[in-house]
Amino acid sequence: MKKKKLLLFCMLALSTLTICFVSCSDDDREIATPAVEESHTYTAQIIEEKLLLIMNDTTGEYKDGGYIIYSAEDNELFLMSELTYSIGEMFNRFLQGETIDTTVTTVSVPLKAPKGNGWKKAGTCKSNSLEALNLSRKIASKIPKGRSFEIHAEANGDGTYTVWYRII
Repeated sequence: MKKKKLLLFCMLALSTLTICFVSCSDDDREIATPAVEESHTYTAQIIEEKLLLIMNDTTGEYKDGGYIIYSAEDNELFLMSELTYSIGEMFNRFLQGETIDTTVTTVSVPLKAPKGNGWKKAGTCKSNSLEALNLSRKIASKIPKGRSFEIHAEANGDGTYTVWYRII
């Protein structure tokens, strides 16, 4: 019975991730490599753009916040909702052989205030462009060139967002 539930969960997770990746436009996923050497300013602009997409979301997909994930190896940037990231994390833990709880409550509860595994609090900002740019610059200055990173923006009840980052 547990094996059937686990198999069903894996199929659901793969289906959800496939739908998410297929429905994303290329504008939200990839970073075009500039002809000149990549600078912290360029990285800050990309981070700011994606943070503003999360903060100014009109579709409701990022109402609780979201994740910006950059893979240096593939030179790709992914923008994910809380739910999509949570499902991906559970699937990754499953692939690594960890025991996971497959109840619906685990899937529907977004990850808040990430701790451990290198997460660092960058700060809090409103969705106005100047605050987001300043926070983006701060994060970009901490990321070594050629390294993958993740950024988590969590919506607070007062219209601000708390932002964390980690270098992978």
